[in-house]
Amino acid sequence: GRSPSDRKQTDPPIVAMKPQSLLFLLCYIATCLTPLFTHAADDTFRPLFNGKDLEGWDGNPELWSVKNGVITGKTTGPDQLTYNQFLIWRGGEVKNFILHAKIKVRGNNSGIQYRSRELPQNGKWSVGGYQCDVHPKTENNAMVYDEKGRGVIVRNGQDVVVTPEGQKWLVAERDPVEADVAEWNEYTIIARGNRLIHRINGKTTINLLDHDEKARSLAGLIAFQLHRGPAMTIQIKDVKFRELPASPIISYAKTNIPADARLIEKRGSKGKGKAKPVKPAPKPARVTPSADPFKWISEAPKPKWIWRVGKIDNEPIFLRKTFDVPAEFTSAKIYSTCDNSADVYLNGKKIGTAPDWGAPIIILNAAKLLKAGQVNTLAVRAHNRGGTAAFVFKLEITGPEGKKAVISDLSWKLSPKGPDGWKQITFDDSGWDEKPRSMGDFGTLPWRTPGLSGGGQNTSTPVATPVDRIKVAEGFSVELIYSVPGLKQGSWVALC
Repeated sequence: GRSPSDRKQTDPPIVAMKPQSLLFLLCYIATCLTPLFTHAADDTFRPLFNGKDLEGWDGNPELWSVKNGVITGKTTGPDQLTYNQFLIWRGGEVKNFILHAKIKVRGNNSGIQYRSRELPQNGKWSVGGYQCDVHPKTENNAMVYDEKGRGVIVRNGQDVVVTPEGQKWLVAERDPVEADVAEWNEYTIIARGNRLIHRINGKTTINLLDHDEKARSLAGLIAFQLHRGPAMTIQIKDVKFRELPASPIISYAKTNIPADARLIEKRGSKGKGKAKPVKPAPKPARVTPSADPFKWISEAPKPKWIWRVGKIDNEPIFLRKTFDVPAEFTSAKIYSTCDNSADVYLNGKKIGTAPDWGAPIIILNAAKLLKAGQVNTLAVRAHNRGGTAAFVFKLEITGPEGKKAVISDLSWKLSPKGPDGWKQITFDDSGWDEKPRSMGDFGTLPWRTPGLSGGGQNTSTPVATPVDRIKVAEGFSVELIYSVPGLKQGSWVALC
């Protein structure tokens, strides 16, 4: 079994633990009581680096050396390498293991390859496969990147299930782990069967369950990366390895994807790219929305994708919009998202976050958030992480007089700064004279209709798996007690 000292408080499984005994039967069915990790009785780690030289390692001698007891890889600039090169451990293939390494990087990004394969057709010391990134951007640091394969699979702060068809479902989310890659940080990789976990300094960054048999790897090489491009230096020490016992592969049939999980839209590699949403997997337990429940978002008046003129990468913008709300209305609903992310406030209170452009805020019961018969104020902090940037919003209010819409357009107030009180109704935004720029109507490329095709909604209305879709042994029954919003609370599990 796993010793208490080896279990980290920051090591979340795909589900979060909650002491709700009445949910035991549901949890048993969802997880089949499959243990995530059971360590071998021998808890010892063995060093893969002797602290003196590169014995046991194979790499370009012009790039790799040992200095002051530390593995050092160094490039001189963009013209030196035509492809990424690696320092490969020649101790054989690894399958189920825990790997620790302390690393710092300056000038570019790097990574730890594992369960990887050599690619001699690409060049000597070329490797492809799973990579634990060492990256200056927090969202990419200690993510899972498939070198020469699928690209980004799961980013820092995410728990993801990949289906047999290769679709990526975001089943839980938390704040990403922050670290300065120019300083020493300990990276940890835990690989067992088709479950992978990465950590930085003991804190879990990703949790991946990979069912894609055609693309995944269950065994392969360990290597460290020197990335082509700008001059860089990577330093590595305290490389420790421990083999874990064999573990059965977790089957897709026994994997519970929460009803409010989001389908992650395709991106490019470590940079940023756009692609059409992937169609949802035919999973029986997934709730299928009724026909066109979000048609209202695309209907006239269509909201516009907006941003500032003279976009600056990696800097936020601040938006405000005041509007009148009828004294009488029966319902209201909100849709909003941003490339890359946005926090939305209504009358000074935060109503939602769109963590990525493919994960919109959708509030179908927004009436309770509005002040009837008064002037209401929207305030938005929108952030771009490089590349194309745009924000979109639509509020539809239905009442006796018909429908009223508040949409993102060129009438919104915009500022590059968010001074004290900017979210509040009483804030004076008369000095916000910068005009937004229209990037096109909702539905235009490259965004199309984020989160509305493929079931990727970041909805505030939780939806549980229907009781009639859960199979139990004869004599047992299932009762719905609570619909857990998985993206905020994870999936609840109780053992008794």
